Amino acid sequence: MGRIIDYISHSKVWSSSAIFIEEDDGQNGVDHVDGYRSPGYIVSPYAVQYGATDHTYYTQVNMTRTMEQILGLTPMNQFDLIALPMRTVFTNNRGRGLFIYTSSALSVYNSSPQRNSSSDSNPSLRFRMYWPILT
Repeated sequence: MGRIIDYISHSKVWSSSAIFIEEDDGQNGVDHVDGYRSPGYIVSPYAVQYGATDHTYYTQVNMTRTMEQILGLTPMNQFDLIALPMRTVFTNNRGRGLFIYTSSALSVYNSSPQRNSSSDSNPSLRFRMYWPILT
């Protein structure tokens, strides 16, 4: 995702772009707040980029309604017809906004620590060896 956003933000279409990113499934059940939350992101030169996080309750239908309004489309059904667009996440002032991709220090392919004889016999030692990598 980072490489795609980097590419688009450095292209000639960036000034009129809005990229909507939504996690479809909460993966592995509930979190510490609610089992129905999923992260959603809007990347655009007109998205509010610096300041407080917007804690307004939005749904997938609000995001669909917002995309419909940006594209000038009529609502597809009664649900997005009555949904409020996500106006609070946009501003009239174009932001600084070029995004530069940087690779992660952690590999998604190596999610467990290297095993060795000293940590194999002691599970808490294995956890302590792995914890600093995650934080």
